[in-house]
Amino acid sequence: MRCIYSWTELNEDEPPNAATRSKEHIVPWAIGGSNGLVTYDACKKWNRDFGSLIDEPFTNTLPIAIKRHELKIKGKSGTIPPIVWQLRSTENNEPANLVITADGNISFTVGPVVIDEEHSKFTKRLVTGSPDIVKRIFD
Repeated sequence: MRCIYSWTELNEDEPPNAATRSKEHIVPWAIGGSNGLVTYDACKKWNRDFGSLIDEPFTNTLPIAIKRHELKIKGKSGTIPPIVWQLRSTENNEPANLVITADGNISFTVGPVVIDEEHSKFTKRLVTGSPDIVKRIFD
């Protein structure tokens, strides 16, 4: 039997290795999949890699993430992951995160922003961000 992705010869080795047969969920857990529709025709390496490279980014797209919250679809961990938007300021390209949890709580965090305004005799500095980050900037 060969892997459906890499055509690698599958094995049943213990402990498992890259070519060991693994359970591939036809519909990923993150979008409502279950153990009811699986195949064991994928090697461990490619199953894991495809999960990281394809399934995870797909399930974290905004439309899918919103639908997961609406339908309360839990992942393999048994929880509904938060929706996380990683943003950047258009003015200075500073990072920010907007997080919406499964229970509807919203938080917004801004990375540190440092703006220097040069004057002839001094520099005026504006710093924003969490108190810990601001303190580290000035220490």
